[in-house]
Amino acid sequence: MKITDKKHDRIFEIRKVQKTGGSTYLVSLPKKWVDKIKLEAKDQVAIFESEIYEGCLIIDPQYADTERIKEIKIEIKNDEGFDLSREIIAAYLFGYDLMNIYSKQNILPDQRDEVKSTTQQLIGIEIVEESSKKIILQCLISPIAITLEKTIDRIFLIVSQMLKDGIQAIVNNDLKLAKNVIERDEEVNRLYFLCVRQLRSSIQDANIARLSKITPVECLDYRVIAKAIENAGDYIVEMINIFQNSIYENNIKISTEIKNKLSEITSMIFKMMNKAKNVMTNHSMKLAIEVIGNDKGEIKSKVDILRNLLLKPEYSDLFQPIDSILDLLIKISDIAGVDIADLVMS
Repeated sequence: MKITDKKHDRIFEIRKVQKTGGSTYLVSLPKKWVDKIKLEAKDQVAIFESEIYEGCLIIDPQYADTERIKEIKIEIKNDEGFDLSREIIAAYLFGYDLMNIYSKQNILPDQRDEVKSTTQQLIGIEIVEESSKKIILQCLISPIAITLEKTIDRIFLIVSQMLKDGIQAIVNNDLKLAKNVIERDEEVNRLYFLCVRQLRSSIQDANIARLSKITPVECLDYRVIAKAIENAGDYIVEMINIFQNSIYENNIKISTEIKNKLSEITSMIFKMMNKAKNVMTNHSMKLAIEVIGNDKGEIKSKVDILRNLLLKPEYSDLFQPIDSILDLLIKISDIAGVDIADLVMS
């Protein structure tokens, strides 16, 4: 029997459960679905309970103990608006393992360079075959080889250290350290891309989700958390750019008083981020309340004190750059601390 679900614009079938023998229950599979999947007699399918929809079963027709290889073809076009790098990154993020990049004409040197520079932005991608009209890329990292928790922990660690070193570079007028902090953001972006790839693979492929032991709801949470941390890294880079273009370039001296207060605020945010990370790991309600309530208020109070101090005439040159840096520090504390703790609580 077919029933139309008008709300979701779909048709589903009602099947009767049959009992054979003493304890075996049978349900026939829809022929249209079997033909579409190309199932044959004696093929194996995985049946497991859904962790999202209570009481429902999921049938995975491509069951295996390892993940499947996904392939995609990318044609190099001369059309205006075609972006080869964007196509490769998109394929990577959507979980494709093999990317067959081809052209009807010979691939140009600058196009080859673009492919190579793009692969450097993506963890696990290597050129495995190359000819005059074809380049094949393969992702050598399995979606289940590195857990999402480890990927996000690594992003958290890099960004929190970027924050610490970024402020040290500013208060110590250390241009070399400042540039090093900016370089680390490239690794954050690479890890973020890997995280998105892992998440999308888990959402699209029930087998990968099963092997990864992650639910779609957890995928959504991890996606928000990963983006928040990646944004925090971008804000730190903005802070460094303000330092380079305003304070360092104009040889503006930062007083010891300003340095100490800026370092104090950063130290508080650093601790707040680590608490948020522990909230994410341990689902600690106590720590979440500390981050959202006490820590946020204390940081705002310290920022207000420093802003009032910057109003003194002797700090007129520092007011604009330091005030902008404080704005970014508040954003970092909000997205990489408060928002993550709030997400875990909800």
